[in-house]
Amino acid sequence: MLLKCVGHYGLSYARVLKEDNEHFFKAGATVKLLQGIEALYMRVQNLDYNFLTSDTLSLFKSDVEYSHSANLDPFVTATPGANYWDQVKSKYKWENYVGVGFDAGFVYEFRPDYKKHKFDMDGEKDLWYRDHNKYKTKVSFAVNDIGGIRFKKGILSNNFTANVSYWNLKAVNVKDVQEFDQLMSDMFVPNPTPTTFKMSLPTAINLNVDQNLWKTFYINLGANICNLQPNKTARVHDYTTISLAPRFDHKWFGLTIPFTYSSFGAISGKPVAMGTMVRLGPLVVGTTNMGILLKKDIYGANFYAALKIPVPAGHPKDKDKDGISNKKDLCKEVPGVWEFMGCPDRDGDHIQDKDDKCPDTPGIKELQGCPDKDGDGITDAEDACPDDKGPLEFKGCPDRDGDKIIDKDDECPDDAGLKEFMGCPDRDGDGTPDRYDNCVDVFGPKEYKGCPDRDGDSILDKEDACPDTFGPRANKGCPWPDTDGDGVYDKDDDCVTVPGLKELKGCPPPPPMKEREKKILEKAFSSLEFATAKDIIKPKSFPSLNDLAKLVKEHKSDWTLKLSGHTDNQGDADKNMTLSEKRAKAVKAYLVKKGVPAENIIVEWFGQTVPIADNTTPEGRQKNRRVEMKVIFKEK
Repeated sequence: MLLKCVGHYGLSYARVLKEDNEHFFKAGATVKLLQGIEALYMRVQNLDYNFLTSDTLSLFKSDVEYSHSANLDPFVTATPGANYWDQVKSKYKWENYVGVGFDAGFVYEFRPDYKKHKFDMDGEKDLWYRDHNKYKTKVSFAVNDIGGIRFKKGILSNNFTANVSYWNLKAVNVKDVQEFDQLMSDMFVPNPTPTTFKMSLPTAINLNVDQNLWKTFYINLGANICNLQPNKTARVHDYTTISLAPRFDHKWFGLTIPFTYSSFGAISGKPVAMGTMVRLGPLVVGTTNMGILLKKDIYGANFYAALKIPVPAGHPKDKDKDGISNKKDLCKEVPGVWEFMGCPDRDGDHIQDKDDKCPDTPGIKELQGCPDKDGDGITDAEDACPDDKGPLEFKGCPDRDGDKIIDKDDECPDDAGLKEFMGCPDRDGDGTPDRYDNCVDVFGPKEYKGCPDRDGDSILDKEDACPDTFGPRANKGCPWPDTDGDGVYDKDDDCVTVPGLKELKGCPPPPPMKEREKKILEKAFSSLEFATAKDIIKPKSFPSLNDLAKLVKEHKSDWTLKLSGHTDNQGDADKNMTLSEKRAKAVKAYLVKKGVPAENIIVEWFGQTVPIADNTTPEGRQKNRRVEMKVIFKEK
């Protein structure tokens, strides 16, 4: 299995459900939007095989489920001289849908000695000591990565039954996904499958039990249970592990010795491993398999180390014994009053000394104990801006740009402006303030945000290629030209230099086609047949196509042949579009091979989008499966 994921966008919510004496409950969940890049899977059931030699294989009715995302299909056709990976980047596209995933879990703590972990402080009772490990038993349970991502399936990646005899593996040379798909398609008959598949996330159950044995001694039981969907084909999963770990856990030192069972290790016959983890202050070192390190011949080992900055929790202290914790006591060295969180008020004016500009002189609360806080010569009671120095003219409020509009009412306090624009300037005087004016130095109407339109064609001069001549927006404000004067603009005129008719897009009437020529064209169209669902022309169509090639060569100086590919509406629309393209190009290739200049043939394709008959009947669908042929007379 393979699943590449760009990332996920999650919304999490968690809360404490209960914190009542002995019992503590907490739960949370996460909803995730998932975005994948690519995926593939292969699963074989009923595998029955025989190697006759080292490179000759026989498979007997083995069921294979195989698929990959559509963006692993071939999507780059190399262009000579161009960088291959640049082409990959330019044509790579997402072939998956946004998936949804979920995580959910809860934590329970049993606290039989909860009273030892509580205290009263700062007017509150029954506060928890944050530096105490409060539980005797802690249990957590979580289910992670529920959900999956749906992908569009590759064109040739399908299930099949492998039934082949004497397969010569020496002849197999597969270099990429495209060649593997083609090999499987050629070797085996694909079974019809849906056009999408859903790749499931590696859902796992995590269970953890932590038991306090005595003081700083604990034992922990943890389980990570994986592969919960063993019968699901498109999935990814990890291996199940169960760990039992005694540990000593002090503030600055810790030692853990985990014994871990792994389903992956069980495959190799070594299901249980002993590890060690040592914590010394900020340094953590350890290994998950201590047994390997004790062996004489070490073929593989693991070791990890981490540096953590510990931030130990503490409990409130009260240095000056005034009933307020040091954390909340604003005056830790001097006892104070509760009204001001432990700070003194010497003059008794109910303004604490640290906020009282005149701590020995009583004052009023509104003035913080002093008559003029901002020092602008105006008492705070009369100051409209008591925290900003300003002149008496504006009741103590500043006017930085000197436009007679005080800063708190001035939307442009650093640029002198007009009152009607809330103190903002209008340099060009067009009634649009500069901050909203897209042409600040040129007079223009308000409806165009201050920008001019001299010719009145609703295209601003700065965007108008012909600012003094009225013209349409489609031609960048310039009038459309008509070179041959036939009343058809050059943009709509297929014959720009020759006068013609509007109904013929400015071209003169074509010369009449001879009856013999019409019959050759009609016969080539009516006789054209392809192999079912392929772009291979049937041999019975060759005689009429040969006559058509000869006719086009006779008129190569004045004819262009347009080939238009079409299909019925059966099957996938994208595949039909591709089929119509290939068939039209196949006809062109045949005619070119017969000597028709390639420049005398135009190819276009429409898939199932332009039916000429009812697709609900076999006859109608037959008519819709066609390559139309039309002669375009060259301009002389």
